Amino acid sequence: MPDELTLPNLAPQTYQQLYTALRELIPTFSSNWTDYNDSDPGITLLQLLAYVGEATFYRLDRLPEAAYRNFLLLGAGTPDEGVEQALAAAERAVVRRDGRAVLLGGEPVPLDPERLALLRFLHTTRKTSVGSAELRAWGLRYWQSPSRAVTEEDFARLALTCTATVSPDAPLDRVERVAVSASDERMVVTIASGNTRTYVPLSETQSGRTAPASGAVLARTTLAPRPESSSVDRAYDRLLYAVRAFLLPRLLVGTALEVRRAPWQPVTVTLSVAVLQGYDPKAVVDDVAQAVLAWIHPLEGGPEGKGWPIGRALSDAELVACARRVDGVDPSEPVLAHVAALEGLAVGAATVGVDTVVLAPPAVTGFPLPLRLTVEALSSTWTMQVGAHGRVGIDTRLPMEAAS
Repeated sequence: MPDELTLPNLAPQTYQQLYTALRELIPTFSSNWTDYNDSDPGITLLQLLAYVGEATFYRLDRLPEAAYRNFLLLGAGTPDEGVEQALAAAERAVVRRDGRAVLLGGEPVPLDPERLALLRFLHTTRKTSVGSAELRAWGLRYWQSPSRAVTEEDFARLALTCTATVSPDAPLDRVERVAVSASDERMVVTIASGNTRTYVPLSETQSGRTAPASGAVLARTTLAPRPESSSVDRAYDRLLYAVRAFLLPRLLVGTALEVRRAPWQPVTVTLSVAVLQGYDPKAVVDDVAQAVLAWIHPLEGGPEGKGWPIGRALSDAELVACARRVDGVDPSEPVLAHVAALEGLAVGAATVGVDTVVLAPPAVTGFPLPLRLTVEALSSTWTMQVGAHGRVGIDTRLPMEAAS
């Protein structure tokens, strides 16, 4: 759709330009007219014509308020006297399931919210005077609103439009993130609502314990997600149905559509950091854990702070970068990080600390969900690095050339 409405400039010339053009044409029509001073009656007449011409051009270059309103009525598909009837019909055109309106945020989901908003504006301003600027703004807004789902960008914008009027106080009923992928068979629209996961601590170690091939464990924190309630599943069921019903009338003939929820990708995450002297190790590991959770947040995380990209896997390098940004982490020591994806497995409490079954196949990924997030502060991570090299048979000694 066009992103602007550019009208031609019908008044390109000012009074001075018109007067100058008329005066320069005098020799073309008369060689006897040689007095171009303001005292000459002919010059006075040319000045009057230039003044009238500028005023006429200015009026030609302006559209009256009634013309803008007629353009809006044309877009809404109704004459002025039929606005009230068209508005009533648009308010009844909502997403229905088994004959009942689907409610999101306590309100029904209109099938054409942009037209409904335009009709409400035309109805409330029918007998009042509205400035041309406001009418023009409404026309541009309606013109720019997507009406057909053709490209991936169209599908994404329309999926967001479906719940754009739902109050932020009902985050489970709002589409906050959309990812669209096209295949030979269908358009797949993956949506995420405002639902986020909260984490609770599982266990902690006391100061001074040691682990094999590592320095002393100064502090450790382990977090796990709270289970989702059944209300989340019910909310997503309504949301998926509403988005699909909203998109279906806008599809091109023959387009197959699948609307699904962005799945959680179960992972286990472990980090080991060294803490600078003067910092509380427990506070540092808690800050590192929160930094990781903020980085993978579905709505506010990710590289751009606009939410973790749907379908992107979490890497060890990103965990290292998260930890290094935390105040109190020793920059002179390595940060040891590891993320392991649990795909297509039945996982029990002995593995990840919670009873769960991973149903998603390896090819389906959504947002990373650490089933176990463990962060520990060591007295030194170099010891673990050298010990790990020794266990796998890697020679950690410096080459002779470097030693010399």
